[in-house]
Amino acid sequence: MKRLVILLVLLLSSNSFAYDKWTTTDTVLQSVYVALHTTDWVQSRWIAKHGYIETPFARTNPDGSAVFGRSYVEHKEGNVLLGEHPHKDKVDIYFASTLILHTLVSYLLPSNYRHIWQGVTIGMEGTAIGHNVRAGVKMKF
Repeated sequence: MKRLVILLVLLLSSNSFAYDKWTTTDTVLQSVYVALHTTDWVQSRWIAKHGYIETPFARTNPDGSAVFGRSYVEHKEGNVLLGEHPHKDKVDIYFASTLILHTLVSYLLPSNYRHIWQGVTIGMEGTAIGHNVRAGVKMKF
């Protein structure tokens, strides 16, 4: 995270800094980011609400006897800034503020850096969403 902040400071303070015209490509990339960011937000809210999931199970032993019980799956938030079991309010504040910050940085960066920034953050969001889906995180408020 520190490296990302340092990189942004250097990019924004460089001589190449300019308010380049916002293009249709920029709008498409930012829209994709917003959709993925919002999906990650919904998943993180679900994790905040359902940290542990209780699942009833039944199985048959080799001797034919039935076993009934409950198993528990722990879902943890992977974002170190939020912590493993964040409160829903903390999740909302984090995602709302980073969405605004991302849009602002995207607008301020020169177009060649803007596309790199948007592409990398789209990849990061996609990776987080994929991990959550594989872990069984639902997409419900």
